[in-house]
Amino acid sequence: MTGVKVEGDRVVVQTNGTVGTFEVIELRNPPRVAIDIVGIEKAPSKAMPAGAGFTQVRFGRAEGKVRVVLDAADDVAGVQVRRAASGLSVRTAAAVAAATSPQAAPPAAAPAALGGLTACQPPREKIVPFVHEPPEDAREGSSTTPPRSHSTATPPDSSSPAPTDGR
Repeated sequence: MTGVKVEGDRVVVQTNGTVGTFEVIELRNPPRVAIDIVGIEKAPSKAMPAGAGFTQVRFGRAEGKVRVVLDAADDVAGVQVRRAASGLSVRTAAAVAAATSPQAAPPAAAPAALGGLTACQPPREKIVPFVHEPPEDAREGSSTTPPRSHSTATPPDSSSPAPTDGR
């Protein structure tokens, strides 16, 4: 491990070779990211200032690995760690979201440029077909008996006079 460098929205943990196996641990209180890099034995002995959402970088050595700890200014949930040619590239979730937001995409063509047609937008929700299954008792070959019908007639009111046949 040779040091740390800030490149735009990321911190690059520099090594003098390609990084093999590493493990990322997100810690919340205080917010920090710990990265265990296997196969490296040397690391700086002092903490180094950082940037890109991280306040400093500290190093620790153990049997056959180095732990890199990046202290963060804010929540570290969703941090992105990727191999780079010169080590590991570390970005906060906010930096990843900003880089992939629709604002970063080029503007859509104007309708006039499309011959008066407007571009069709893909659906925002996944459409799942609904398959109606009939109730078990209505399926063909069902062995259950159909439900009994119930009368909705009300019994005659005993307080009203009984109908007469006029006799």
